[in-house]
Amino acid sequence: GLLFGIGMQIIGMGHLEQLYNFISYIVMRPSKYSSPSNRHIPAYYAKTLLPALAIGYVIPTMCSYWPTFTLNTLQSWNFFWQLWPVWIVVSHQIFSLPLRLTSTVPTSKAQLAQSNKGNLFYLRFTYIFSALISTAGFTYVRLVSPISLFDLFFAGTLNPFWEWTNLTNGVGLFLKYDYGFGFLGMMVWILLFFGDLKRMGKMETSWGTIGAVIVGGTLVVGPGAMVALLWWWREEVLARMDSGDWKGE
Repeated sequence: GLLFGIGMQIIGMGHLEQLYNFISYIVMRPSKYSSPSNRHIPAYYAKTLLPALAIGYVIPTMCSYWPTFTLNTLQSWNFFWQLWPVWIVVSHQIFSLPLRLTSTVPTSKAQLAQSNKGNLFYLRFTYIFSALISTAGFTYVRLVSPISLFDLFFAGTLNPFWEWTNLTNGVGLFLKYDYGFGFLGMMVWILLFFGDLKRMGKMETSWGTIGAVIVGGTLVVGPGAMVALLWWWREEVLARMDSGDWKGE
């Protein structure tokens, strides 16, 4: 994950992310869901993920755009932000170290199920926090920023050669394509997991409802928040497999 994160910062996420999504989907095949141990997330990981994200990504991102900072300060923070995959991993390792030294590994199926249920409490906060932060940025652009959402995400994308008039326009256009294809790739990735859950009879929500949620949610809270909320949805469905009646496929 760290190497892919650094690679996305260097060459963009639009295509490299698709490779990561493909590999992760192949690794996390539905047949592995039948055992709680395969879905187990260590407590030290779940409990410290949110502060690691806040320190390694959210704070540097906010400081990179803080309106009262000088240009030099903004550039310094943006340089620091470029290595956010490293800062998240380092922060996570530091925060989780005390818990790793004192935690015990669940052994029985009942212990694993109980551990997964307890860890979901902390993961919920992580998903909700990520969605709220992303929604705040999306709402700011929609209601306050002088740049419209259309200009931010789509302006010039239908006529790219005309827009490539200087370096600034070229970089801006590249980022629009990069984020756009990145979001579409994430949607396909999550929908593949949803499809697996539906084929296993663990998710009864219709595709029409799922599509309406994605379209409506993206328009209301933004694409970033929608990804976090959909992944949270998947986690909740997986958590119900530990109720005792899951037999696998």
